Amino acid sequence: MGHKHIWSITPGTEPEMTEPETQIPTLSLGLSSVNAATITINGEVMLDTAPGDTVTVNLVMPADKGYARIHWYLSDNELGFPTTPSGTDIETEVTHTFSMPSDASGVYTFKAYIYPHSSASDQSVYEYTIKIYCS
Repeated sequence: MGHKHIWSITPGTEPEMTEPETQIPTLSLGLSSVNAATITINGEVMLDTAPGDTVTVNLVMPADKGYARIHWYLSDNELGFPTTPSGTDIETEVTHTFSMPSDASGVYTFKAYIYPHSSASDQSVYEYTIKIYCS
């Protein structure tokens, strides 16, 4: 994301650029690691793990979507999913913990396949992914 520039014009002068507005930081949407270091391979940032490591990821979803259930996958292996959130509020953040297989080696794709909360305005199923390197 770039900076937002604000232009001010005074009559009879050239426009001048002022300082960008201060913005309140927001949580990044998608998957991020709670406990794993990262490694960059061929310009792509991945979680850096070892076989058998326990990995905890944090999933942040759009405020107008939330989830009814989430299927968690490590490459093609489904890792289970949480049940429908309680109450009528849209839950937009969830943490999931899983273990890398004891024989894991190479690059894996971890995916959250998300079914939106019933009160969400957009009922499209969507997903977030993150790459994991295991050595």
